[in-house]
Amino acid sequence: MIKFFCSTFILCLLINVCPAQNYILLKQDESSNAYAHINQLGDGNLLIGLDISSNLISDANGDLQYAAVQKSLSGDINELIVEQVNPITQNQILLYQEAFEKNEGRFIQSNGSHTLMLKQISSAGTNISHITQLEGSGFINLEQKAYSNNTIPLVTNSIMDNPFGYSGIYQEGESNFIYGAAEVYDTEFELVAVPAPDLPAQQISETGSNWLEIWQTGGNNVVALHQEAVADNTALIRQFDGFNIAVIYQKGAGFNNIKVEQFGGAEAYIYQNGGGHNYAVIEQH
Repeated sequence: MIKFFCSTFILCLLINVCPAQNYILLKQDESSNAYAHINQLGDGNLLIGLDISSNLISDANGDLQYAAVQKSLSGDINELIVEQVNPITQNQILLYQEAFEKNEGRFIQSNGSHTLMLKQISSAGTNISHITQLEGSGFINLEQKAYSNNTIPLVTNSIMDNPFGYSGIYQEGESNFIYGAAEVYDTEFELVAVPAPDLPAQQISETGSNWLEIWQTGGNNVVALHQEAVADNTALIRQFDGFNIAVIYQKGAGFNNIKVEQFGGAEAYIYQNGGGHNYAVIEQH
């Protein structure tokens, strides 16, 4: 077990408990800038935190306020790079980032059952994440709230044409899930959207834009997403090999843009609501 606590110093303790698992408990608190680069290679890889009662937050229902933490409330930037490789059991990242200016995360999980629970809050700036899950099944529960822009990945990256560059969220294998969405009421198509098992996948911007790209290979994949912005919302989804569902709910005063490409049997549920322009292209092959 590795415990990784940081404020202005780093303390690492090696304890011979649960030798089949790699644990990192990360806490970087109240610094001007926070940076961590983590590489885990083993039977089970966990980047997690402790709740208020000092219990491990180690499942998808945990309160992310008590997950692994990076906070730089009076400073500028949180940056975290995590690579988790070759578990026999699981890769798991539970992370809460809160910054005055910018949160940035780069995450790679390979060869197993993957979980990524990520919450990013920027009170005056932006959130950026790059997420790759390779050769396995993946569960993502994403929440981004920013004063300015939320971006997955940088908008300067190409749109849906570089799968081997792993832009945006890239998930290989079958049974990948990215959750959130909602709204509802129906009786013949009033409002609508739905799946939400049990929220997030949401991007909320107070003054700027939201941008998200997701590429899922294999089959039996679900994307459910809620985007809300004063400016533009953009969601670009590509799903392969059948039994895929895309549910996207966008609300904004600017442009709401959706492009969904699905290969094999698929379903798409689109709900756009705003005073600007709504644009959706759905291709099912």
